[in-house]
Amino acid sequence: MTVRELRMVVSSDVGELARVRAFVDRAATMLDTPVARPDLAVATSELVANAMALDAGDVVVRVLPGRWHGVRLEVVDCGPGIPEVVDQQAWDPDGHRGMQIIDQIAADWGVERRGGEKVVWCELPANARSSGGRALAGR
Repeated sequence: MTVRELRMVVSSDVGELARVRAFVDRAATMLDTPVARPDLAVATSELVANAMALDAGDVVVRVLPGRWHGVRLEVVDCGPGIPEVVDQQAWDPDGHRGMQIIDQIAADWGVERRGGEKVVWCELPANARSSGGRALAGR
């Protein structure tokens, strides 16, 4: 039997991030995808923390097989706003570099609206760092 998708639902409590990272790592193993695990951990942390920061209820995390024999990570929430790459200096006490990081490590990423939900996704290729992702979908 081929696994098509693994999913987890968590509250908007940032204390759940370690559990979510562990789930995503196990899901990548179950999908037999040889992605760079440090990149996968960073992508998970950035996308899930962004969704949790909105405090818009539960966050759904989905892990699917991606293109390039990699992983597609989807984070679903009902919060407002669309994440984007913000041109920030290397040191900004308010952060705002999460999507810059995603843009550097993902082969592709974007944002979609599905019904009342926002889906922020990224694809990490198998065992390779990308030289940058794609700009925001639908922009």
